Amino acid sequence: MHEAFAAVIPGDLAEIAGARESLERRVVKWGWPEPDAVVLVAHELVANAVRHGCRSSGDTVRLAAHRAERLLLITVEDPSPDPPVPRSAGLGATDGRGLALVDALTTCWGYGPAAEGPGKQVWCLISDGSCPP
Repeated sequence: MHEAFAAVIPGDLAEIAGARESLERRVVKWGWPEPDAVVLVAHELVANAVRHGCRSSGDTVRLAAHRAERLLLITVEDPSPDPPVPRSAGLGATDGRGLALVDALTTCWGYGPAAEGPGKQVWCLISDGSCPP
């Protein structure tokens, strides 16, 4: 069984909510055991892509989710070739925790060249919990 979701998001933080809601509906329809974690991870990756990867008003971000059996692959592409950089956030900081959340909620994550056009693709793999560690 292979199921997929894809969205193109304008490079504006205000546009993320619609894609997040669409992804949540799809993940719930798939019967994924922890849809909130999937949506949080996708939100953090898309927000990072918009904040750090979009450099002009016409830039877009591509979000995709692919489910195969007990695994879910999330990919986010943006036009910047710059790698994602995990940061340390102080106690009072309001940002800087996104990649730490991705790391905590996923089996693994990484980045490479974008599949379509210039830029990069950040990806993460999530298990439904039924796979042995």
